[in-house]
Amino acid sequence: MRELRNVADRFVLGLRTGSLTQFHPGGASLPEALPQQVRSFGRSVIVESLRLHRGDQAAAALKLCIPGQTVFDKLRKLNVAAESFK
Repeated sequence: MRELRNVADRFVLGLRTGSLTQFHPGGASLPEALPQQVRSFGRSVIVESLRLHRGDQAAAALKLCIPGQTVFDKLRKLNVAAESFK
């Protein structure tokens, strides 16, 4: 039951594409490891915030309630250019 809920949560959050029927215990399709899911989710949140703020890292950081340096560091780590959102 817990795995079903986890799969449904990931599907609703858009972290997983495809059909829910492709997931089953012992099946060929295993969910991504937690670190990859967290990285993917974090990237999508930062990218969306930058898109909404037209590449303004300070405004995106303020909206996300994190320090500007954190946004800068995460963009560098994720290899994302803030200028591409202007």
